Amino acid sequence: MTATERIESPRGHGLQASFAWVAAAYTLALVVAVAVWFAVRARGLVTIEGPLCSYAELALADVAATLVVFVFSFALRNSSVYDAYWTAAPPVFAAGLWAAELGGVVHGRAAVTLLVVGLWSARLTINWIRGWGGLDHEDFRYRDLQRKTGSAYWRVSLTGLHLFPTAVVLVTMLPFAAIFVPSDRGLGALDALGAAISFGGVVMQTVADEQLRAFTKARTDRDAICDRGLWRYSRHPNYFGEISFWSGLAVIALASGAAAWWSLLGVLAIAGLFFLASIPMMEARQARKAGWAAYAARTSRLVPWPPKA
Repeated sequence: MTATERIESPRGHGLQASFAWVAAAYTLALVVAVAVWFAVRARGLVTIEGPLCSYAELALADVAATLVVFVFSFALRNSSVYDAYWTAAPPVFAAGLWAAELGGVVHGRAAVTLLVVGLWSARLTINWIRGWGGLDHEDFRYRDLQRKTGSAYWRVSLTGLHLFPTAVVLVTMLPFAAIFVPSDRGLGALDALGAAISFGGVVMQTVADEQLRAFTKARTDRDAICDRGLWRYSRHPNYFGEISFWSGLAVIALASGAAAWWSLLGVLAIAGLFFLASIPMMEARQARKAGWAAYAARTSRLVPWPPKA
């Protein structure tokens, strides 16, 4: 049996057992991350000065946790074990910075950020739970990659499907390094603006997902294209919402007064990921549908905009 056949063949995992395996992977990943974090702090391995010090310590712990998840992905022969990790990591990372920099003391700017990040994570995690088919299923993009890479697949999975997304998320979380630091600046208009942008991004993603889910459930033609609601104005409103979410956090970071140019790298990273990878892959898959060309011609690629006549 080839590696490709292993991915496409039923593995015999029930849905309940599949969730149990993922829960075990993430629990062990959290334990290892905490252990690495304490070890790094105790030994003073990170010598960076300023707000990036605690961030770098937690980044090492995040990478260690990712490696634990990969071990489970490899053992279970399913890279989708990682799929929920990048949505679960940011609130844990933010809580770590809150503890390291502020000692867990309630801080207005940190509290607002934890709330918004928690809502973002909850939405994505619930979405994953509702849509995941268990360990007998895997993201179609991973299967395509398996066919292309053959015996090198698990090396590619480690670097491209596990460590690379973790690296991207680490870059997107750079605003946290400015937000979760002691500051004399109280909450102001800029904080409110950033929170509104982030919250608006979460709402947009939620609405877009529900509209797409309702359309998919009601359609009788599998090749029908959703052009209702937000999808009438953007081909990828959920991606626009994601970029908006991280943009809002960058604004909050600027409001803290501790932000530097690096706090803006997060938005650039997530936008680059969508434009260079996610959007081209999704649109290449949709292009085989008869109505896609007409839909793409009249509908904005990303930013919601009235459709062309």
